Amino acid sequence: MSCVLEVRNQHHSIWLTGDIEVAAEQAIVDRLILAPSVLKTIQQRNIILMAPHHGSKTSSNAYFLNLLRPHAAFSQSGYKNRYHHPHPSVVERYRTHGIHLLDTNATGAQIWQSNKAAMAQIFLRE
Repeated sequence: MSCVLEVRNQHHSIWLTGDIEVAAEQAIVDRLILAPSVLKTIQQRNIILMAPHHGSKTSSNAYFLNLLRPHAAFSQSGYKNRYHHPHPSVVERYRTHGIHLLDTNATGAQIWQSNKAAMAQIFLRE
């Protein structure tokens, strides 16, 4: 069980997805399809997506990515993590969809700042 949060302002929508997998992603897709006005409101913003389940191969299905159409995504994973997240097939799926995927394994901490023009990210290595 995982909680999904969408944090939205006038210009941007950030999706914090936790450890959801394909079934939960499909439930989100189903709910958004039944609420076209909500979906339209979301799709009019710059969307930043936290890769579900750290980019595991059981997440980030094509239907979910096609519906949300995020502008960028990030994966939270540790250096040399034992699960090898994000999974290479998921990295490729994001690339195929034209979504820039940032991984904390490579960037270190990420701080995202929102302004009218764009969502900017700052990387912090410690």
